[in-house]
Amino acid sequence: MKMGPLLLFGFFDGPPTGNLEGTKVSAQGGVLGGPMEVAGAVMDYIADRVRLTMSNQRMRSPRQRALIRDAYERDPERLARSGTFRAVLADIQMFGACRVFPDAPPEGANQQGPPGP
Repeated sequence: MKMGPLLLFGFFDGPPTGNLEGTKVSAQGGVLGGPMEVAGAVMDYIADRVRLTMSNQRMRSPRQRALIRDAYERDPERLARSGTFRAVLADIQMFGACRVFPDAPPEGANQQGPPGP
């Protein structure tokens, strides 16, 4: 089995006190287990990066969106194999298509495909 995406954080001067309680990951026999948590500061950082990415995606011009859509249409198999596609599907399952593609026309409307990620 392949290990999935993993985020590692390190500190030069040691971790800030009190922020990383309960975040130790123990491995036995190559398997991660036990209760794991994400420190609030780390979660805030990740959430800020998500907001920045979403903001950048919304600022794409119609021409940029068309170029992305054309690339997807030229090689849909490549898109289907991509990590981006798997991540977008997971986001849709977790949050719903309206949250992932807030600018997309309602389902059933005349459309030319989803907006570019």
